[in-house]
Amino acid sequence: MDLTDLLGIESSPGIEHARAIVQADRELLQDLVRARDEAGLTQTQVGERMGISQSAVARIESGQRDLRMSTLRRYVHAVDASVKHIVSPRALTDAIAVTERGLRLVGAAGADDPWPRYRDSTGFIPAAG
Repeated sequence: MDLTDLLGIESSPGIEHARAIVQADRELLQDLVRARDEAGLTQTQVGERMGISQSAVARIESGQRDLRMSTLRRYVHAVDASVKHIVSPRALTDAIAVTERGLRLVGAAGADDPWPRYRDSTGFIPAAG
């Protein structure tokens, strides 16, 4: 049960959009931890590479610390990874699913499809190689 249920507040597109943004933040943090794990690094090692403490790395990974862009760049550099940012109109963002193969536009086929020429035969927009 979430806050809107507890308070009896009805959901709205604005609330749902805010939830989606927060969920994207959580997924970014999970991706950072996954990149660190795949690099075989501990929080202490990442902290040493970034010039910060292990506990500061833990706060970043848990979302307890508001992540500045410069800190994100340093973290990603420390774990030898990369980050791609996608900013798009909400209606388009709501229609995109990210997969291992690339982007999948959900429910945007037909006349409303903003990127028909980029889709492959299965509906995916292949990841850039």
